[in-house]
Order: sequence, then structure tokens, then C-alpha cells
Amino acid sequence: MNWKSFNTRLHMKCRKQAWMLFSFAPRDYCDRYGLCGSKGNCDGTQLPLFKGFKP
Repeated sequence: MNWKSFNTRLHMKCRKQAWMLFSFAPRDYCDRYGLCGSKGNCDGTQLPLFKGFKP
């Protein structure tokens, strides 16, 4: 996981002696870690909180 809460997967290219991007997440807005806080509920189009909680 990098500093922007994105999960990246790398692999080593031996000939180039460099790390290459293999996969990247999040696939959508709600896949970000901790985006809505500990009591958040993300549905991809809105970011509502569970009933009774405030940010």
C-alpha cells in the first residue's frame, strides 16, 4: 500500500533491472482504505454514513 492508500503490486524485470507495475487498486472510489472513516459506508456514487453517526 502506498502513501495514497493505493494497493500496488510490482514485479522485477530482470533484463531492465527495474520494478514494473503488475496490478493496481483501487478499482473504484470506494476501494480506498479508510476513505469514509471507521463508521463510513461507501456505495460508489455517494458517501453516506451509517444512521446515527457523524463524521
